[in-house]
Amino acid sequence: MSNLPTSSLVALLSSPDPHERDEIAYTELARRIEGGDEDHALARIGDLMATRFSDSEIQVRTFAALMLAEVVDRDRITGLASQSSVTRWRDAFAAWYRSEEDLRGWDDRLGWLHAVAHGADALGAFGRSPRLDPDDLTGLLALGRDRLLTGTEVVFANQEDDRLAYAIALVLTRQELEGHQITGWLEGIRVRFAARGGLPPEKEGQSRRGRPTRCAPCACSISWLTGASVCRALRPADRSSPSATTSTCVPLWLKCSA
Repeated sequence: MSNLPTSSLVALLSSPDPHERDEIAYTELARRIEGGDEDHALARIGDLMATRFSDSEIQVRTFAALMLAEVVDRDRITGLASQSSVTRWRDAFAAWYRSEEDLRGWDDRLGWLHAVAHGADALGAFGRSPRLDPDDLTGLLALGRDRLLTGTEVVFANQEDDRLAYAIALVLTRQELEGHQITGWLEGIRVRFAARGGLPPEKEGQSRRGRPTRCAPCACSISWLTGASVCRALRPADRSSPSATTSTCVPLWLKCSA
């Protein structure tokens, strides 16, 4: 626990030092927001995070998404932010998430960057927000699809695809969505896979970084298509290296009821 004032923690959230940014600033701010200690400043923190998506430094952009997820989720519980604020945050986030080109998960100097994973957490938080209507939700589904399908030379080796699949699954639990909205956004995926010759075969028991898993790399990412399971990345106690990351595969209904 840190005794630093909120303004100092917000400043450290931009630090290139991974210990300051992740272990001190993010960890403490998230604890305070979840506990209601920052309710008086919730909208102000959200506004500031939204402005950081245009920052020139990658760690500033990605940790803005991670912190904005905390803010949006707190508003879901308390209703302290305004409709216009949440809409403005969503627009700023979506513009960044769709266009971000630096998709590195881990950097030896900067530590965790995780644009795709952190953005997925924000997408999931927006997906649970009662301030978003069905049209907004279908926009989130398309955003997640586009992020997953955008070409990149970066290999999603640190469960980026798992967290994005989980975020999309959260959006799909919204009862306001009608059948055509639940399935319509998948057309882009069908077209993309068809152009590549179809879905790759599932390889039962294939491992990622030597860890056994019952989800194939592709099947894990799109497991929500069949409703079989969703892989969720769990935040490890030790985030000092990629080897600390763990995952678990659970039934979709179990995660969504948690």
